[in-house]
Amino acid sequence: MVNNTSLVSVAILNTNIDYTKLYSLHDALTTQFQYFEILLLNPNFIQNPTSHNHISSHSHLGNNITLST
Repeated sequence: MVNNTSLVSVAILNTNIDYTKLYSLHDALTTQFQYFEILLLNPNFIQNPTSHNHISSHSHLGNNITLST
């Protein structure tokens, strides 16, 4: 388990969101921080042929976040 108990908030505004890159960001934050959130404000989801079309993640605060297209 990660010992860093800081809460990190990442906001992504008005941009194209590739699922593969979003997964990579999630994985990177998971390895570095015990608590984090990713805020997507007015996103434009890009469907990459190799990416998933559904993201489901459990945050470390116990909330369930589901994004789907």
